[in-house]
Amino acid sequence: TDENNNIVNASFELVETEKNSGIFSKKLDVGKTITDGQIVRVRADTEFRIRYYDLTPNLPGATAWPAATNTQTHFELTFRTTAVTGSVVLEPEESVGPATRIKVTIIDSDMNTNPTAPQSIANRVTVASDRGAASRGDLTVDETGPDTGIFEGKVRLNPNRQAGAAGSGTEVTINVLPGDTISVRYEDESGEDGRKTFITKTLKVNSWDPEIDFDKTSYRPGETIVLTIIDPDANRDADTNDILTLRAVSTSDPVGLPNVQAIETDKNSGTFVARIQTSLGVATGALMVRDGDLVTIEYEDDFPSDFRARFDAFGTLDAARKRFQATTTIGVLVAPTERTTVATPKLTDQAGNVLEQASVDVPVSIASSIKNNTQQAQKFVYIVQVKD
Repeated sequence: TDENNNIVNASFELVETEKNSGIFSKKLDVGKTITDGQIVRVRADTEFRIRYYDLTPNLPGATAWPAATNTQTHFELTFRTTAVTGSVVLEPEESVGPATRIKVTIIDSDMNTNPTAPQSIANRVTVASDRGAASRGDLTVDETGPDTGIFEGKVRLNPNRQAGAAGSGTEVTINVLPGDTISVRYEDESGEDGRKTFITKTLKVNSWDPEIDFDKTSYRPGETIVLTIIDPDANRDADTNDILTLRAVSTSDPVGLPNVQAIETDKNSGTFVARIQTSLGVATGALMVRDGDLVTIEYEDDFPSDFRARFDAFGTLDAARKRFQATTTIGVLVAPTERTTVATPKLTDQAGNVLEQASVDVPVSIASSIKNNTQQAQKFVYIVQVKD
């Protein structure tokens, strides 16, 4: 076939393998060999024919060789190409958030009819939500490179209460809300059984509250706080590691760091990690802390678990957001009874000298040394009971 899938005839010559062998051959690479001005192409699940013209056939009783147009000179071998059923791969592959950009991959070697250049599949990939015909679009997928048989396109989800679809070509937009189902259908014109086959994959649109965890229960000043956030709907783009913006403050630094980045650990993981450096003093890029401080991390989630109800109630995406906080402490946690060490009370005279015993009519003081076992100033009350 030619590049437009029209059936064409092309001639080629056979070359004798060696002198006087009487064996002639020719190697044809589908999609690469050019013969008679045509690239050799074949369609999937289609018969193709190779005809050899023997101009000196064995014809008993014949007095002359027949012309090439005579069917007596024709020797044919008919082949049939195989076909495979294509497949659909979606990334993410199970659930998505209301603003995710989904990567659609069609794997179908049958559609790789020209191995020398990337090709496209049009009008065979349909994307739709379960809201009906208004939320349906046709997606064109482009081959990732010459001779790969792998085709890709993108579907962008748009949080909207109205059913709808927009865009064309290799990226379409579908309006969705949590609870909707997205389907991607590929029409394979020739599956492995030679029949037209439809392959469909679906995704559920959801929204989640984030899970926020620290790598330690408490931190010393100068240590790095490592924070992990799991939020599947924050995985916006299947091709990149997404980034969240957090705010970190402490008791000693209420202004804090307003633009802490949490970077997705891998494409489509939905898990994000932030690292926050702490410092006892003012330092660029560090959060100032002291022993006993409370550190608060604030994350504004665009799509909390109750996003759909909030969106319906408040009417805008901004109003439907929700703030989540997580806290940790600075300094080693010490039990209240261990925060100080009190020495045994002693009698002292007016000069502070230790006395072995008190004397009549001689003023004495009762004193103890108290050690602060934390780095934070503490208020205390010292009570001494004297029995006589």
